[in-house]
Amino acid sequence: MPTEAHIAHIRSRKNDKGKSPASPPTKTITLLVLLADTPIESVRRKLGYASYHDVFCSLFQRSLDTIDDSSVELLVKSYDVVNEPWEYPSEQDLATASGILITGSAASAYEDIPWINCLVDFTGQIPSKHPHLKLIGICYGHQIIARAFGGIVEKNKKGWELGVRSVELTDIGKKLLKGSSNATSKLDIHQVHQDHVPALPSSQFGLLGSTPVCDVQGMVSPPDPSSLQDVKIFTLQGHPEFSPELVLEIIDAREAKGILTKEFAEQSRADARLHDEGVQLGVVILTIVGL
Repeated sequence: MPTEAHIAHIRSRKNDKGKSPASPPTKTITLLVLLADTPIESVRRKLGYASYHDVFCSLFQRSLDTIDDSSVELLVKSYDVVNEPWEYPSEQDLATASGILITGSAASAYEDIPWINCLVDFTGQIPSKHPHLKLIGICYGHQIIARAFGGIVEKNKKGWELGVRSVELTDIGKKLLKGSSNATSKLDIHQVHQDHVPALPSSQFGLLGSTPVCDVQGMVSPPDPSSLQDVKIFTLQGHPEFSPELVLEIIDAREAKGILTKEFAEQSRADARLHDEGVQLGVVILTIVGL
C-alpha cells in the first residue's frame, strides 16, 4: 500500500464556468505510479521534491491548470518498487485505476537485479491480467516496458542525451502528440539518459519519434491508434516531468562525480534552459488515462 505521503488529489485551479474549485468533483481518474528511484539529495533539499511522486504531481497540476475544468479530479497513488519490502498496487487498486505509470531511474533496466526483474515481470502481465489499464513509461519506465515485451535495452554507444532535445516525430507521433499528422514534426523535451532502446520490441508497437542519438524516443501500442483514447501503452524516453532547475541539479551532481566532462556539462546546462513541452505532454498522458 502507498504511504499517506504518496497519495495526492489534484484538480485544476481554474474555475469551471464560475463553479468553485472546492465543489465535489464529478469525475475522478486514478493513476498508479511505480516509483523506480528517489531524487538526488540536492533536488530534495533545494527544490523540495521528497520523491518522484511529488515531481509527477507537480507536472500533472500544471497540466490540469491549462484545462478550465475543475470538475475532474486526478487521484495519484505511488508505490516504492525499489526498497524492500517492495510496494505494489493491490488487486482492488488495479481494478479501480485507469492507468499505471513507471518513473525514471538512475538504474539500468537491463540489470539482473531482483527488484528490476520483479518490475519487468509485473509490467509484462498488465495487458493480460488488467486489460483496462493504460500503461505509461517515462525514461527508465520506457525501457522497462521495452524489456517486458521482448525488446533490448543497452548503453548507448553514442553517449548521453542531457538537456532539452528536439525529437523528430513520425506521422503517428505528430497525430498523437501534436493533434494532427500535418502538425510540426518537432517535440522539445528534457532528456537525462545514456541507456536506450535501440529498436521497437515488436510489431505491436509504433514509433513516436527519434533524435540523432536515440532512434526510439517513444513507443505506442497499438502501433497506429486512431486517437489518444485508443492508446493502451505509451512511452517516452524523455522526461516531461522535469524542469530546468531539476535537470541543472542532476548535471551539477554528475559533473562533481566525474561522470560528465566540464565542457559537456556546460553545454548541457545551456540545453537544460531551453523551452520544453512537458506540460503539454502531461495533458497527453492524462488524456490517455481518461481525462
